[in-house]
Amino acid sequence: MEQVIRVFIADASKEYTELLRAALEQESDFLVVGTATRGDRVPAELPDSHADLLVTDLLLPGLDGLSLLRRLKSEGVMPHVIVVSGFFNDRIAHIVSGLADNYLPKPCRTEDLIQHMRESVLGCGRSFVRNCSAAVTHTLLDC
Repeated sequence: MEQVIRVFIADASKEYTELLRAALEQESDFLVVGTATRGDRVPAELPDSHADLLVTDLLLPGLDGLSLLRRLKSEGVMPHVIVVSGFFNDRIAHIVSGLADNYLPKPCRTEDLIQHMRESVLGCGRSFVRNCSAAVTHTLLDC
């Protein structure tokens, strides 16, 4: 029996959250245990969800993604984390690298995100995505 990865999704877009939830429900090794459309809801809801992985955007109302990750770290409530955000640059990637397992540009292919999610939790991860050109190069080399 394979390990089930418990996922909490924090994204301001209800549509994106539902699309990701639907994709994960098609995978036998994922279970969505919580969602939030506001960053300030995550610290209260994440601990009770017993999530293995937090997938979050940086642009969240109430508490932005960077502040959220810093708060979770300071409170010792830090599961594996993947940041998926349209707000993507090398400076932010450097900051996020100390707080998350990976940082992917939005939009990204759902299949790629799911693979990164497995790698993050199961410990067989690729290198941290630091910029868009590295992600494109990596994808081209995989073809």
